[in-house]
Amino acid sequence: MPPKQTGRGASASRSRGRGGAPPPSRGVPSSTRTGSTPSVASAPTTSRSTNIQAAEHVTTVAVRRPGIGKTGTSIKLLTNHFGLTIQSPIIYHYDVAFLPESTILPRRVTQDLVQALKAKHPDVLQNVVHDGRKNIYSSTRLPFEGDRQEYHISLTPTPPPGTTTNGRTPKVYRIRISKTDQEINSEVLTRFVNGEMSYTTDVQVAINCLNVVLSMNIVENPNFTTNGRSFYGSGEKTNIGQGLELWRGYFQSVRPAPGRMLLNLDISTGLMYQSGPLLNLCAAHLGMQASDLANVSHEEAKSLTSFLFGLRVKTTQGNGNSSGALRGIRRFSPTAASSTMFKTREGVQQSVAQYFREAYGRSLRYPHLPCVELGTGAVIPLEMCEVPPGQIKRGQPPSDLTKSMVEFATRAPAERFQSIRQAQQVLGLHSSPYHTPFGVEIGNQLVGVEGRMLSAPTLVYSNNEKVTPRPGMGTWVMDSKKFYRPGMVDGWAIMVFDVQQRFPIPVVKEVGQKLQEMCTRLGVQGFNSEPGAIEYGNPQGNIGQQLRDLGARFMKANRNKPPSLLLIILKERSHVYAAVKHFGDMQVGVVTQCLLEKKCQRGNDQYFLNVALKVNVKLGGINVTPSTQSLPLLGDPSNPVLILGADAVHPDPGSQGRPSFTAVVGSVDSLASKYVAVARPQRSGQEIIENMKDMTKRIIETYKSYRLNVEKKSPAAAWPKKIIMFRDGVSEGQFPEVIEKEIPRLRDACAELGIDPKITFIVVGKRHHIRFIPENAQAGDKKGNVKAGTIVDTDIVHPIEFDWYAVSHAGILGTSRPAHYTVLWDDNGFSADVLQQLAYALCHVYARCTRSVSIPAPTYYADVVCTRANTHYDPTGPFRYSEGTHISDTRSAEAVLEEYQRHFRPVHANTFFKMYFM
Repeated sequence: MPPKQTGRGASASRSRGRGGAPPPSRGVPSSTRTGSTPSVASAPTTSRSTNIQAAEHVTTVAVRRPGIGKTGTSIKLLTNHFGLTIQSPIIYHYDVAFLPESTILPRRVTQDLVQALKAKHPDVLQNVVHDGRKNIYSSTRLPFEGDRQEYHISLTPTPPPGTTTNGRTPKVYRIRISKTDQEINSEVLTRFVNGEMSYTTDVQVAINCLNVVLSMNIVENPNFTTNGRSFYGSGEKTNIGQGLELWRGYFQSVRPAPGRMLLNLDISTGLMYQSGPLLNLCAAHLGMQASDLANVSHEEAKSLTSFLFGLRVKTTQGNGNSSGALRGIRRFSPTAASSTMFKTREGVQQSVAQYFREAYGRSLRYPHLPCVELGTGAVIPLEMCEVPPGQIKRGQPPSDLTKSMVEFATRAPAERFQSIRQAQQVLGLHSSPYHTPFGVEIGNQLVGVEGRMLSAPTLVYSNNEKVTPRPGMGTWVMDSKKFYRPGMVDGWAIMVFDVQQRFPIPVVKEVGQKLQEMCTRLGVQGFNSEPGAIEYGNPQGNIGQQLRDLGARFMKANRNKPPSLLLIILKERSHVYAAVKHFGDMQVGVVTQCLLEKKCQRGNDQYFLNVALKVNVKLGGINVTPSTQSLPLLGDPSNPVLILGADAVHPDPGSQGRPSFTAVVGSVDSLASKYVAVARPQRSGQEIIENMKDMTKRIIETYKSYRLNVEKKSPAAAWPKKIIMFRDGVSEGQFPEVIEKEIPRLRDACAELGIDPKITFIVVGKRHHIRFIPENAQAGDKKGNVKAGTIVDTDIVHPIEFDWYAVSHAGILGTSRPAHYTVLWDDNGFSADVLQQLAYALCHVYARCTRSVSIPAPTYYADVVCTRANTHYDPTGPFRYSEGTHISDTRSAEAVLEEYQRHFRPVHANTFFKMYFM
């Protein structure tokens, strides 16, 4: 059930606009008329600040736009959109089935089959487009008897009569194409973008159809690799090591906007497997010679299994000919082909090497090297597998390759937008044979939009000293200012996880002294000039025990008093980091600060300032707050506000058995600058936060406790009257589920505590392809980006729902990516100006730096907490998270999740009230 709408004094239409509308499928019945066919007009190159007023009967998923923002200075921008003119006849929707009905084929196979079918029957199917799944769209009604036709097609050329291909009869597929009752008219899009129609299934299908039409020419081009709505060619690529390549590509997507439809075009970067012999790929991934694969360790074998999982290979026969079919890899098998045994159909035990020698009359060149197990269960020697080019590597690249990926993907604004202009030609968007039959025309010019520049909030340090960030830059200098609320160090010690010869005692003391001086200058109290103990640790030993021994030696020399800060110096960020954090944050509740040798040894004042920023909040201090004059919403004592942030992160493909992690963070102080966090594991891949009620309940209780005991508020003023959630990571298709599940769980948490605050729920999106540049280069920053504080809530936003784009940070590398805010629920009835200014101000209180960041601090914190959730598992215990990559298939998903949840250790009580996650 959707959460109960509690907004007071709202009309029926306003109440629906606050998020109480049913999902799209329950909206107003579509009007698919077959008479006139008006066009959805092309977008002009100049901006038009259209604020569509939706008709009374129109329902929404998110909140209706209450109006556009008015504060700030107007600025003209260009965005990576092109106008679409759609003047199509009726488009006919067909269902394509691969028989029998139970047949499940990979998308790449279904695309190849339909493409082969079109080539065989061009007179009938020439102008149809296929989405790679079950949908075909045609600009004309196909001449099928009874609107249904069945075909037989093979992907293998037919051999001469009486012969076979590779000893096998070519596989023939049965395909049935049937007309559905749905006929698509562009009028539904016209009415939707003008606020005259709800977002119904007909609107969704029409947009999907346009995306298929505009991408069909590229999908059918063998020179491109398709990944969703991104297309990659091998013309511009680079090898970044470990068996991986980066390919330059393009992204395109049709999007509705106020009064018009637009095409969003952007450049994209694809992470690909290195093509060629699988033997070479495995060796490159591990950084060794191919011959060394005979002696891989257990950990290396696990790494290869995770790396290769799902990769498709061609297998070669003994005569060197390819089998033609692509088969997916299930796992790496470290046993040599000569000693990997299996039972033949005749019941004879035989080695893989022996089988290939007898079956194909040729001995393996490398029988001592390992094999791979395919999805079919077959075990194939590495030397007989070939990796075709253009295969996407799912998940994130290894951390040591991130720099290479960033360097390749980074494009300065002018360069990026030049590539976007050229994308139309590269992708053949003006030469596609499908556009004319479907009545689609793409504009040639970038769409202009009107933005606004907000003023940065005034920030407050100790003794009410104030600073205003540089206009449009989002940066400021502390100078002689001290932290708003300094923390306190009551004894500290240092442990170096390296040999003394490489990082000697004088260097250790110098690093410690620089940090101590910086923290003291910024107001941190009790930071003695000399650490109570300095020890060297073994990174291969028991990290927790070594830290306990360090604490014991410190206590022996300091009247049995434990240190409140451990400074840890690491040669590199490895498993030691997670072990240190588990010890400090989960086991004993002591602040730990890790430094990398190569950075701290040559660190300047700015480096140690950044470290001090983290140390202070870990000690319980507050670095900086926004002024109440800049943010009056937080300055109203009669309406205390709790700010929440939430996120969920998911394991990479191939990480079988690993859970997803969720986090909720919440402010506890009146000025939303100090936060606590709660994290939980949950079912792998699930985005909706299962434990939202319990997690938010604990945060609300902590908020009340802090206001009572620290801020000395009265009991009546201790509870929040307003709660504002900034939720990260939710896609547009998940909005209804968030409204139906997460918001009620938050409301249930409040009900169990006996309170009824007004809730505003905002989704913060980062995974999109919207970009801006100033129309006049002089209006941008030195790198050509739009300036920090740029807001866009017209022209390219949702036709009627409450959303906006904001660039809150100064671009450091490449083209700035704006955050996309969508208000899903709003009991408070906030105006656009209030929420936009709040979100922008919260981008200035991120504790790690003295510059504004791209998303509000609570959203950023939630992401950080999720990312480091693996530190909740004891690295020396019976269940090690690092060893959970692949768990036996014989165990149920529920049993695996239960084990992860049972071994997930909560944060120590001393740590919970501090920002340990910094």
